[in-house]
Amino acid sequence: MFLIHLIFGCSSNDKPNFPIEEFISEVPELKNNEDYFQYWNQLRSYDQNVVMNAKNEIEYDSLCFIGMLKSALYFEKYDTSIFKSNPSAPALNLTHNQIAQYNLDFWPLIIAQQKATGKMHNFPGYQLESIIGNFYNYSVFNQDSIYPELLEKLKSYEESNISQSLLKSYKKQQLLNTLDLKSVIGRWVTQHFKDVPNERVEYFQFSIMSDDNIYLQREHRLQQLKLVKENDNHKIFEILDSPLGWVYKLSTDGNLTLINEHNQTLIDYKKA
Repeated sequence: MFLIHLIFGCSSNDKPNFPIEEFISEVPELKNNEDYFQYWNQLRSYDQNVVMNAKNEIEYDSLCFIGMLKSALYFEKYDTSIFKSNPSAPALNLTHNQIAQYNLDFWPLIIAQQKATGKMHNFPGYQLESIIGNFYNYSVFNQDSIYPELLEKLKSYEESNISQSLLKSYKKQQLLNTLDLKSVIGRWVTQHFKDVPNERVEYFQFSIMSDDNIYLQREHRLQQLKLVKENDNHKIFEILDSPLGWVYKLSTDGNLTLINEHNQTLIDYKKA
């Protein structure tokens, strides 16, 4: 509860008030394989028993962030030697997190584990599903033919400083959480697969927020959109900082389409 208080008590204008030194000192001195396993087991337990019992989505996002940050600090202290037990905690960090930028920041750790062990569970489909899903709510499940191209697009993220990138993204996320809704451009039904409706009906929208920028909004989560092209019939938007080059085509009649970098239609969304 102390950590949660620190998160929610942090000013959006200040440096995130995380007890970084405490997190670093929490990482044990490792002498044998059992020590490596025990700390990963603690992080896995945190994910299963703390993160998954969050009271609301904002708390959930912050608790996910802490798990990712602790894993990152562990990796930055010991490098690939910590993967001797091929831990499941990093994959849980990635897949349970719902903030797309955090997943990009965390990607170097995932790649490092796969290179060190060669046996991450269902790599790369399981991990790519988390990245693409958080950006676009689109599923790449069983689309093995596109995995090499997606991995290539993520290569530039493999060498970044994970903890510093996460902290920078967290501060940005806190600023987004302070924005108020001004108006809604359009609202559509979420769909993960082409021509296959979701079993659970959910919605997303394009929103103009109090900073006058346009965002893709799912519940409280915001991703800034950039207008890249427009004509009399439609506007083309891309998600700021997405590595994929996919775009949303918004027609003047309110129809919305997700299009990949090859100009192929992925989803035609139904209006809400």
